[in-house]
Amino acid sequence: MADRVAYSKSVAGNGDVFVPDALRQHERGRGLSQSRLLAMLGYIAAAYVVFMGWINRDGVFFGSVTAPHYVLGVLGGALMLALLYYPVWKVIGGGRWKNALKWWFRAHVVFGVLAPASILYHANFQLSSAESQVSVALMVLVALSGLLGRLIYSKTHSGISGDETTVESLGRDKAYAKYKLATVCGFAPRFRNGLQAYEIAALSPASSFFDALCRLSSFGIWTTWHEAVYRRQLSEALEYEAHRMKWSDMQLRSVRSDANKYLNLYLSSVRKMGGLSFYGNLFSLWHALHLPLLLMMVAAGMLHVLGL
Repeated sequence: MADRVAYSKSVAGNGDVFVPDALRQHERGRGLSQSRLLAMLGYIAAAYVVFMGWINRDGVFFGSVTAPHYVLGVLGGALMLALLYYPVWKVIGGGRWKNALKWWFRAHVVFGVLAPASILYHANFQLSSAESQVSVALMVLVALSGLLGRLIYSKTHSGISGDETTVESLGRDKAYAKYKLATVCGFAPRFRNGLQAYEIAALSPASSFFDALCRLSSFGIWTTWHEAVYRRQLSEALEYEAHRMKWSDMQLRSVRSDANKYLNLYLSSVRKMGGLSFYGNLFSLWHALHLPLLLMMVAAGMLHVLGL
């Protein structure tokens, strides 16, 4: 009943029915998957460039300090300073210029990868002084912290630079998917009861931080197993209903496609709701640590440039 109420509230005043963003992305194609693929390829390319620089650090390019070294140093320093622009922009004008903030977030991620690579090439992959050791150590910490933050960010936001995910938005997605599943396969009580049991278990409050961590670490495997079970039950129920109602093969494929789409949305929404509080607290803690490290890294770089 609560899901029906939540779904009814998602209907706009002009009669347009609310459709979750996740479902829109699915219907638009694979744009989100392509973005993730490009990001993964970018990380792999950066790691490859750094690795090749490390194993060839005694090569011709690294033999002596040349103009390219200074250029890379200036580039790396400029990118480090540019990293500060995103948090400043977020505080000053994030609410007013939301689209610009999304682009600056993407730039922040790219700069966070390019800056360390440029600095490592600038330093010939050698740490000859205590000053350079401290600077590079801070840079590595910031880079690793950024990768960790990017992972946590994906659990609390939609897309690479999307809006913050809330319990209310996930609740609407869950209610929408559950309502649609009921209209498609309301004739399968065992399937509906299984989904209800899964939701109760996934959304039950954790007794401790360790309990929440253990549950989240097993969420993926647990959801994958349940998804396979529910797909089998759904397929059996649809085949039975198709035989009873004398559906054509095309009708059965259409209904099965819609049902699987709603099932994916439902399971994803429940899983995210189960971990949202934990990841939200973890993201706040990460943010409190990442920004000071970033400021320390920039300060160390400025001291290096000034020769202090």
